Amino acid sequence: MNKDDIKHLDWVYLRMKHVHGEDENLDYMIKFKKILDKLNQPIKQVNSGELFEVEGRKYIIKTNDSADQESSFDNGQRIFNLKEI
Repeated sequence: MNKDDIKHLDWVYLRMKHVHGEDENLDYMIKFKKILDKLNQPIKQVNSGELFEVEGRKYIIKTNDSADQESSFDNGQRIFNLKEI
């Protein structure tokens, strides 16, 4: 998903609310808004060697800069290898 996709989903939400008169307090509109809010949060910048934890599992970030690996890019963003430790 890229920024254009997120902008389109924002547009859909606003159209549902303002053109079709959907009540923003209905369960599916609340959930839709929460999802959009998450998607619109800035992406955290990370560094190689940084440690983090997700659902009780610890990971270390390794960049694809070593000679034995190919660098990968997705929409201009470097893809990181995550190694569970």
